Amino acid sequence: MISKTFQHGLMGLGGIVIINIGLALQWIPAPTPKSTAQPVTDNWQNLELPQPVNYQAFIDAIRQKKAWREPPPPPAPAPPPVAAPPAPVKPAAPPKPEIVRDWQVRGIVKEGKERFALISLVIDKQPKINRYAQSDVLPDGSVIEKITDNRVEIVQNGTPEIICLYLQNPT
Repeated sequence: MISKTFQHGLMGLGGIVIINIGLALQWIPAPTPKSTAQPVTDNWQNLELPQPVNYQAFIDAIRQKKAWREPPPPPAPAPPPVAAPPAPVKPAAPPKPEIVRDWQVRGIVKEGKERFALISLVIDKQPKINRYAQSDVLPDGSVIEKITDNRVEIVQNGTPEIICLYLQNPT
């Protein structure tokens, strides 16, 4: 409930606002538009689009002024080389034996600060996944040197190899 004093104050402010509006309307003249005797004409002009540029003329003018150096003349053909004695033929390097494994890296897990490689083996025609730690020996004699978040580094017959779980830079 609003007190009577507050109501009277609001009514007094309302009255003051109304009086101010009335006085403003009476003393401030409203602008009136100027009347002209001349008819209004439109001075619109048609839009003229620019003509297309003849780039070939620019190119021809630049070529005539030789703004760029002319390309050098082609080199004279070299005299035929003197026949050198044939180089001794080196024997081809023996092909690297293809590494065939009966296991595959399936994943890498981390327990605390230690990582383990999950390796899939086929035992008795049944796939089985075993967990191997660093320095463990795999069934084919390979030794796990290091396990990181994305790869397993092994040494097989003295040859180091890195097996990545994911592609590094797919293209």
